Amino acid sequence: MTLDPDAGVRPWDRLVIDDVDLPADLPARRRAAVTEARAHVEPVSPDGRGAMGLRRYGAGCVALVLRGRFERCSRELLRALADELPSAACRELVVDLSGLDGCDPVLVRALARLRIRCLTREARVELYDLPPALAAELGLRP
Repeated sequence: MTLDPDAGVRPWDRLVIDDVDLPADLPARRRAAVTEARAHVEPVSPDGRGAMGLRRYGAGCVALVLRGRFERCSRELLRALADELPSAACRELVVDLSGLDGCDPVLVRALARLRIRCLTREARVELYDLPPALAAELGLRP
């Protein structure tokens, strides 16, 4: 899965859960979207160490799952994600970090930028299973 700045269709535009399959209440929709994103993670680095899953679960609501290790090879992807995803997650962004294998400075900066951009658009941002080191870098409680 790559975020191509020249592509007409973004990954979050095509990774939509059919509304028919989603529960009516928002917390259940969030859980369903995160579960779907976890089930469909794809490698995002040449070495296969980092993986990502994305699902949109309503207008302006996106679930993002990060697994593995994000290092130098994933810098471009993380920067593109932080630049482009806030417009798709204009209401809500849920980020599941339960499968993360470490806390690279590039990942910290990208997540911080993504979080700030969503919050400045007044979108709700939830970080699930935040590793203590990452929480400290972001100035949050684990």
